[in-house]
Amino acid sequence: MDDLTAVRDLLGAPRPSAEVTAAGRDRLLALVAEPPVRPLPKARRAARPALRAALWSTTALVLAGAAATTVVIASGGAPRAPGLVPGVTAPTEEPSAQRILLAAAASAAKSPSSGTYWARRVTTGTQLLDPTNQYVIEQRFASEEWLSQVPGKQSWSISQYLGAVPATPADEAAWRAAGSPRPWVWPGHEDNGQVFPGMRVEDQPGPREVNRRTGRGTRPFLVKMPLTQAELDSLPTAAEPLRAYLEERITGFAKKWPTIDLNAEMDARVTAACFEIIGHVPTSPQVRSATYQLLSTLPGITATGTVTTPSGQSGQGLVYRRAEAAEIGLEIHLTIDPETGLPLAEQSTSTEQTASGAPVKLVSTTTYDQIGFTDEAPRLS
Repeated sequence: MDDLTAVRDLLGAPRPSAEVTAAGRDRLLALVAEPPVRPLPKARRAARPALRAALWSTTALVLAGAAATTVVIASGGAPRAPGLVPGVTAPTEEPSAQRILLAAAASAAKSPSSGTYWARRVTTGTQLLDPTNQYVIEQRFASEEWLSQVPGKQSWSISQYLGAVPATPADEAAWRAAGSPRPWVWPGHEDNGQVFPGMRVEDQPGPREVNRRTGRGTRPFLVKMPLTQAELDSLPTAAEPLRAYLEERITGFAKKWPTIDLNAEMDARVTAACFEIIGHVPTSPQVRSATYQLLSTLPGITATGTVTTPSGQSGQGLVYRRAEAAEIGLEIHLTIDPETGLPLAEQSTSTEQTASGAPVKLVSTTTYDQIGFTDEAPRLS
């Protein structure tokens, strides 16, 4: 029996209680072999602008797992479970990113493979400096995609602006000291990639907007290019063929941008494409599983332990960093449900400067409320 077969068997076992579920996850991760981690090469500074675009284009990576158990070795004897040797406290071992991703691959393979819709409901929060660059504000949005899997049945997109507030109590104090301006309006000359000339951020929520999706509007994107249904249906279901497919697609996209150095950036862009598949593309469970397996072989991803999302859900966290990303203060944190292999949240962090020159971290968070195939119908009113 190989490791992934053992993982699938464990995930298929019944879970009559939360305690039994937790114990099963511990046994699961103890069975998953940890593949070696390749050392990260020092990337050239010149690759930085293109990498920022690659990382910010990602929206969603899914990660799974739970803490792995360790054993105590009694002198002259076989391994024993923690707690069986009086007076000895067993050390704990946190699961590696590779273990978590392989466990997620097994979970993803068991998820529903069909439904009336492929649905994605998310809540996002985006932080940015105010027009005077003195404090941070956060604006929030809710959005839904309902892509019909039944010929002739309507697809839908639903969105609502949820308003904006100062991001922290300290930011609120700075906002009040500045006269409590609302809404926030940027000057006509401002354009730094985050805001644009004349941009206006309202503090109050907006109406719920429901729109029909037709034609190209129903097609998902991968590496910034739309996927046809035929391309969706033929996505590779094994890790190595999937990597070859993504590299070919990335190479085709890069031909339009001569500044992209694929020798330095290919791993980062393959990782970004995997995040897209997991968080945005209506794929089969087999493709999602292959994507996790591919991610487990890529550098720059480490485990961060148990994480609580903004919506209060608990999952396993990973962080994606690259050497060149560290130079610009950019990293991506991800949280997944260990029992389903589905994403719970994604958080991107960048570092900017206030008007006084002090560094400040700006965080963009996506919380996944629903993702996958379903027979549920969207609420249109």
